[in-house]
Amino acid sequence: MWDDVQLRPYRIVIRWQVAATVLMALLGGLLVGRHGAISVLLGGAVVSAAAVLSMMVASYGARVSASPGGALLALLRAEAVKVAVIVLLLWLEKNRL
Repeated sequence: MWDDVQLRPYRIVIRWQVAATVLMALLGGLLVGRHGAISVLLGGAVVSAAAVLSMMVASYGARVSASPGGALLALLRAEAVKVAVIVLLLWLEKNRL
């Protein structure tokens, strides 16, 4: 579906995001304790999952659209997906579902 050249920038972003989440979880664990580390890990997981879905939507839209307007719509659609996923996952975390 996607070749390695197209996925490389996405993989780099996700790796940095996961590395930053782990580093902040360690720091949060040292400063606040176990609950701080868990909170950071859950928040990082939510944002990372939303970023992956957003990248997939943006990548698909960029391949399908042939015009600048179509690319802009793909970008806006990807951002809407990201916001919706973040809101949904944070709601699920809050309600422990």
